[in-house]
Order: sequence, then C-alpha cells, then structure tokens
Amino acid sequence: MKRIAIIGFWVFLAAFLRSAGPPIFGADSAADFKKETEEQAAIDEYSARGEVLIGNSQYTYDREPENDPDHKKLTDGMGEGVGPWYNTLTTDVTFDLRWAHELSSIEMDIYRGNLNWWLKDMTLFIMDRDGDFKEVGKVATGWKSGFPGEPGPTSFAFTNINQSAQLLRIRFNNDGWYFGVSAVRIFAKKPQAIAQPAAVDPKADAGAPTPYNIPNTGDALVFKKGNFDKDPEDELLLANKYVKMVIKPSSGGVIASFRYQGVDFTQPKVSSATGGGGGFFADSINAQGGGDWWEAPYQYKLLENTADRISLQLWAAGKTGPCAHLMVYKTITLQKERSDVQVDWDYQLSKGALAAIPFRLLYHNFVGTRDGLIKSKNFSCFTPGDDGVAKLDYGKPAGSETWWNNPARGWVGVADSQRHTGIAFLMDYRCLKLFHSGGSGHHNSLPTLEWLFNDITIPDGGSFKT
Repeated sequence: MKRIAIIGFWVFLAAFLRSAGPPIFGADSAADFKKETEEQAAIDEYSARGEVLIGNSQYTYDREPENDPDHKKLTDGMGEGVGPWYNTLTTDVTFDLRWAHELSSIEMDIYRGNLNWWLKDMTLFIMDRDGDFKEVGKVATGWKSGFPGEPGPTSFAFTNINQSAQLLRIRFNNDGWYFGVSAVRIFAKKPQAIAQPAAVDPKADAGAPTPYNIPNTGDALVFKKGNFDKDPEDELLLANKYVKMVIKPSSGGVIASFRYQGVDFTQPKVSSATGGGGGFFADSINAQGGGDWWEAPYQYKLLENTADRISLQLWAAGKTGPCAHLMVYKTITLQKERSDVQVDWDYQLSKGALAAIPFRLLYHNFVGTRDGLIKSKNFSCFTPGDDGVAKLDYGKPAGSETWWNNPARGWVGVADSQRHTGIAFLMDYRCLKLFHSGGSGHHNSLPTLEWLFNDITIPDGGSFKT
C-alpha cells in the first residue's frame, strides 16, 4: 500500500558572519601555502586535459584495513598508504560520488612494501539504472613475486571511461601475499559552460506550466468528469478541502495535477512540448525504459463514491515481451476529512505466461512548484539515509542526476520553503531499492522523482499488491 502523506515543512535559515583579519604566517602557514600551491598546479594540469578531480566522495570497504577508520585516506590527497591487506583474493572499495558525474578516468596509486607484495589486476564496476554493478574495465599490473617493479607506489589508471555514474566500485584482485593502496583519484569530464538565454520566452521553454482549469469545489468531497484542459480527452477530478487532483486516463493514468492547499506540486503532461513532462505515478517496468504503460490509455471505473470516500480504479495491459501477460491495476482513494491520498497497485500475471516472471517496478513522478511560469528555486527534496536525511536543493543543482541507493526508510519528501508547504510519498520499504531524481539542471522543466523496487517475482496466474 502506498500513501502520499501531506505534511508542512518549515525551513529556517541562519546567517553566519565570518571575520577576516590580516594573515599570520608561520611554519604551519608556510607548509599550508606550499600544499595549496601544489594542489593548484595539479588542478591546472587536470583542467588542461579537460578533466576535473571529483571531491567530497565517500567510500566503503568490504574488507576493512586497520589504518583507515574514517575512510578518508584514499581521497585526501596526502598519499598515505592504506592497508596492507593480507592474503585476500579480492578487496572491493565502493565510492559514492554524491551525484552523477560523466566519468573520464580513474588513477590509482598501488603501494608495495617490498618485492614480495604484489597485485594481479583491478576491475572497475559502475552501477547502472537497474541498481546493479556492471563491469566496465580492467587494468593488469604485470606484477609477480619479486619481479618486476620496485617497492613504493606505482600508478595505474582506467582511461576513456565516458560513462555517467554516481556509484562505482573498484575490485583489487590479489593472488599473492600483500598489497596496499596510497590514493584513488576519480576524474570527470570538465563541464561546458551553459549560457542562460535571457531572451528566450519562458513560456516556450516551460512547455506546460499552465494549470488545469479546475472548478471551485469548496470543502466538499467531489468526483467530476470533465475536460479541464484544451485537448479532446476528458479528465477526472477528485477533490476535498485539502487536495484537488486531476487524473488523466488517456495518458498513462497519471495524476496529472496535484494541488495541496492551493499549491501545485506537478504540472499537466504535454509530451509534445519542451519541458512538458508532468504528473505523479506513471507506471513503468524498469527494463523497458518508458515502456508499455508510458502515456498509454487506461480504462477506469468508480469503485466507491460516497459522502465520505471516493475510490477510482484504472487499469491497462502490457503489450511486449513478458509484459504482454501483465495487467496493472491502480486504485486512487480520497477521503472527505483527510489530506492523504491512498494509491494501491495490483499487478496480475496471466496463466499465459506459463512461468513465474521477475519484474523490477519503477514509479515515476515529475515534482516541483512554479513562480509564475518559472520553475521555483525554493524547492527541495529530502531522502532518509543511514547518516541522516539528505537534502537536495533543486534551485542549486550540483548535477543533472542524483541517486540515493541506500534509503533507510520508505519515504521521500519535497517542500517549497517560500510557501512553507510540502508533501511526502510513502512506499513499501520491504521492496524499496533506490530513489532517483533527474532533470534538475539548467532548463525550466520540472525534475523527476522516482523510486525503484527490487525484483518482484510474480507467479503465472498470480499477483503482487502494494
């Protein structure tokens, strides 16, 4: 069972003053100055070859060394050796780059205490959109016991990676006694400057910012069929004193407009327009990309329409491959005196499938608010992780894509700090694999907010409900 819990976020800002005084130079300051000079020279070298060094990455080991308890030595630029690892066949180090980067190369300084230390090779894995690590490269050292090479650090590199990634893994394959690592430097392609064309008409860029023409329903619980936009198809209005939402059966059965306390948190879906993506709860099977249900027409019927509760069911069948045997039922329920919306899914696999089939279910949403025609810069996303709640400011995007691969709870929230209003999506944590957001960059379309389930195996003639 899924719920959208409507909650209010208040964002408090604190201003900090930093005093500046005359510089004081001493032995430490001289050493710091030398270090900064060397670091700037390295940055200039990277820039000249069209790369930038990725900072602030986090990493974990599958086999912990004794001398890197804080997990900082590989990336702090000090070159202090980590390890050695003793008599292990493989050691994995997984890096989280905080958001997606277009990777170009990775340099590794491998340390040998003496000629009896050696390492066979290193393998690079990158997490794909399914949340699985896929091998993309391997580098051999050529080392053997006693020969060749000299003690001390030796550099190796993965080059010409040319793939976007937020999570990557380096596997050190050791068929000898010991090995150590001095440093890992991860590089991305140097971003190109993006000009903001002030002369562009924001209406053309936004594509679909015009809200639906929703009638005033007051505080009543209402179901109404009507044409609330300018296309030929009818839409369905569900409303109460807190929430007004328009469902579009003709285009994926999405909640194409969601208005809470007068604030629109998505926009009408106009796929033909630039930036025209919109709506909540587009159904998808991750392996299909957009897939059989993307913008497909859904059938619908009212299951309940009473003074206290409205339940609307929508459904559509798959068309291709194993999905041709899958029917998706989506039921949206709104109650009179409640600000939450319940959305239930029932995935039914026909006996014609002849065997159980695993599906990786993806739930796709466009989220955001607007200041007039322009996408709001006061909109943020909040996700729960092992180290606390992470905040992504869509008004100050660090990259076009962000992945949260280890959610600690089954919820994700968004809020507009200027309007002091937000909403949260709650989902089945038992099945949850990751969250993803894309398209938060420099254009005026709304960003996506998606969550992906682990593989759900449905028996032929059976179903999965959430």
